[in-house]
Amino acid sequence: MTAKIRGRHEGSREGGGRRPGKEKARELGNPASISLERLLDDTRFTGAFVEGRSYGKEIDPLLQKHKGVPHLLFRVIDNQNLFEVLGIGRTDYILEFPAVRSFFEHDLDIHPELANISIEGITPYNVTYVTCVKNEWGKRVIKKVDDILKHYIPTPAHRQATLRWYRPAEQIELAKYYQRVLVEPLRAEKPPRKL
Repeated sequence: MTAKIRGRHEGSREGGGRRPGKEKARELGNPASISLERLLDDTRFTGAFVEGRSYGKEIDPLLQKHKGVPHLLFRVIDNQNLFEVLGIGRTDYILEFPAVRSFFEHDLDIHPELANISIEGITPYNVTYVTCVKNEWGKRVIKKVDDILKHYIPTPAHRQATLRWYRPAEQIELAKYYQRVLVEPLRAEKPPRKL
């Protein structure tokens, strides 16, 4: 998960009195990573978040603690709206996974200039799960999904399809975890594990 700090293209005018993403990152000291609590407490910056979305067990408690703070907006409808709000300057930063940013840039042609800052103490990857109703049909569906994943996750094609949503530096970082977090547990018949 990274904080996306909004910027602008060189030579363009910026509305609403907002400063470019690089200047905002400089105000933070150009960190490669930042404490989320520090960022949420910093009233110089407006943050926006999707109402009702879970950002993960490391982040949700901090966001809950900061609900109602005037410089943090919790009324954004969805991820696309989040990027639009950032792009037009109504907020200074959002929290998002790098792969989601790539999706919006490449598939939806939304291109706000952003500075990415990693969030300290947050796992650099997210493990997702498939759920079904708790009955015989659901058990069969889960078994079929498990069988398919056991077959495809160890393949180079799956790894490439998974990592393609990330920028080259992020791909290198996440490739370190791919084998250990996804492939090895499948071979050992265990669910994915945390670091």
